[in-house]
Amino acid sequence: MIEREITLESGGTTYVLAASLGALRKVAQRWPRMEDALGDLRGLHFDACAYIVAAAAELKQDKAEQVVFGAGLAKATAACVDFLAFLINPDGSEAEGPPGNP
Repeated sequence: MIEREITLESGGTTYVLAASLGALRKVAQRWPRMEDALGDLRGLHFDACAYIVAAAAELKQDKAEQVVFGAGLAKATAACVDFLAFLINPDGSEAEGPPGNP
């Protein structure tokens, strides 16, 4: 199970990537399919990572970009992947299959 508090260290400051309905909605506005968000993160897209950090930490976009740069793209991306995994499955239980299947 993924911890509920996902943090990102940047420039001597710790930012909390808070899993919330608001953050989920912001991410879903940009990527209606979470698979696409994860794909952009796998591709180490700086803008995608900064967008997710902004949504999760409730930061303005330019500040989130500075946080990602300060933390390093690889470290920030790893935190964003953990964050999205938590948003997708907040209770950490195993999925039994797609919705609607017995």
